[in-house]
This record gives sequence, C-alpha cells and structure tokens, in this order.
Amino acid sequence: TGASLVLDFPWDNAITSGAIFGVAFLLNGLFRLVACWLVRHPRWRLSALLGGGYVIAALLLLTSWPLPDDRNVSFCLGVALLAAGAMLMRGALQLRRLPPGTRVGQLGLLQSSPMAEPPSALADAVQPAGPRAPLTVHVWTAATATDDRIRLPVIERYVVALSRKGHAYSGHAALECRPGCVYISHHPRGRLRIDASNALQQVRATSENNRPGRWGDSYGEEAAAGRPSTLKVRFHRYNARHLQSFWQQYRQDDTYNFTHRNCSSAVARALDAALEGSFADKPFWPTLLRLLFTLDLWHAGRVRVRADALAWTPGFVQDYASALRRITYPRDQRRLRRSRRSARGRKADAAVGNLA
Repeated sequence: TGASLVLDFPWDNAITSGAIFGVAFLLNGLFRLVACWLVRHPRWRLSALLGGGYVIAALLLLTSWPLPDDRNVSFCLGVALLAAGAMLMRGALQLRRLPPGTRVGQLGLLQSSPMAEPPSALADAVQPAGPRAPLTVHVWTAATATDDRIRLPVIERYVVALSRKGHAYSGHAALECRPGCVYISHHPRGRLRIDASNALQQVRATSENNRPGRWGDSYGEEAAAGRPSTLKVRFHRYNARHLQSFWQQYRQDDTYNFTHRNCSSAVARALDAALEGSFADKPFWPTLLRLLFTLDLWHAGRVRVRADALAWTPGFVQDYASALRRITYPRDQRRLRRSRRSARGRKADAAVGNLA
C-alpha cells in the first residue's frame, strides 16, 4: 500500500499517504518503546531513542506540521534512505575492524565482543551432511505446554501461554547436530516460576534476573521427560566446524536470562553460525539478485528485528528457522508448490467426476 502511494497517480493522495505512513511509524515506535520498558535489553536506550524518533515523525506526519501534506512521501523516503545509509556505514566500519579469524555473523549479535575462531574453520565450505546427519532445530511451542490454557492467539504464538490457574509457559527450543555430537538446549538450573505477580519483573533482561543455567544432554532424554518437539526444521547443508567452534565458546558461560540469554537466543545464534557461507560456492551476482527478490529473506530480517527488540522466543525461532530453510532450499519449495497444485488439480478432477 505504501509503495503504491509513492507513484504519481492523477489524483491527490497526500493526506492518505501521510496518514498511512504516520500510523505505521506510530505503531513501530510504540512497539519499540513498550519493548524497551518491559525487557530492558542491553541496547534498550538506543532502541528507545529510535522508537521516540518514530513517534515524533508520526506526529509530524499526522499533524501536517511543519511539512505540508504534499511533502509526506518525500520525507518518508528521505528518512528511510538516511536510516539505510547509516546502517550500511555502521556495518562497513564493523567489517573493517573485524579481527582475522572471526565470523561475519558475529557482527551485531547479543555479545559485546567478537568471538575469534580458528582460521581453518573459516576456510571450510558448507558441505552436505548426508541423509543420516542433518542439523535439526526442535521447537516446543508454548501453546502445547499446557492443556488448560487461555486462548491468546498472537501472545501464545510468540510470547507465552497462560493457563487458567495463572501460570505462564514459554515453550522451548533446541538444536541437534548428529546425535551425540552437538546438542544445544539451555535451561535454568532451578525451575523458573512465572505468574501474574512476577511476570513484569521476570521479563527484564537485567543482571538481577541472571541465574545459573544447565545444558540439556540429548533430545531423546528431553522428549522422554516431557513430550516430543512440536516442530522440527532440518538442514542437510551446514558448516559443522563453525557450529562446533561456536558451541565450544558459548558453553563456557551457562548464565541463563529469561529474555536475554535463553534457549531460543542460543539456537538462533548457533543456526547463524552453522549456515554462514551457505552460498559461498554459488555465483555472486545471480545469487545476490535471487536473494533480494526472495520474500523469505526479508521475512527473516523482520523476525530478527522484532526478536532483538523484544526477546528471542520459540515462536520467533520457529519463524526464523523456517524462513532460512526456505531460503537455503528453494528447490524443495518449488517441488512443494507443484505437489500442492497437482493435489488441488486431482481434487478438482474428482469433484467434476462426482458431479458427472
């Protein structure tokens, strides 16, 4: 909708475009401000400043002051280009200062300093893992953690599920690479009880909510102790050396924080490490153009933005891993679409035959 308003239509759409852009800016800014107030993640001040800028821009657009209505689209495009240019400059400066033997995926992640890795690991290409050794992302959704939950479609999908007794369930996420090789599953060492009385305090990503954590031993033990994972996303091409190096460094600190350093953030970062370089053996320009026109790439980026502003949860990991799976295996998606079309065709033929 916003893109169509940028076009030069024969009728005047200045007021409509200003209202649409203003509402979008206002919702984005309020989301960031509320997330910063609730979570207080390490970069919450910068995110709150950005959210305040969105709110101010929204008020300027909705009140048509100091810019008139016919300048709204130009203003929005200028702000978007300015923000994109600032992000590109920031990323370029970080790349320039990147130490040797460091993964590019470490830029802008949750840790404060880059994680050095052996140069030999960076020289390895992403290799097929074989049919018996996939990398599997396991997701236990919050909605399946309790049978007496209160129906909250969006909240239970991405945040927590609430039971009728007042308890909150957040679900779980884990990553498994070759049984017995790597299994990343982060839990608090003691049972974490969250209810209506302490929910606001527990979601703060501050140091007072840090607690000792523990690592799960294997998926088989966790599935036997509770229930099998709700969703499994498998990858057959990944860099096992990158994943091993990440896991050796990450497991040195078992600190658990419900919103800042939890099971979902560990899985998301491990998945980034394992899939870095997935297109290194592909031609550069055709691959870049294909990715730019791949909707799942932009969807994965939006999931990262929302998760970094709020918190990584099993719902965000499910969306992120599924999008990366579709990006790295486009042929599987084309085969799936063809099979769905053929299935619909068979159903239509069957219906026509029944009518005949």
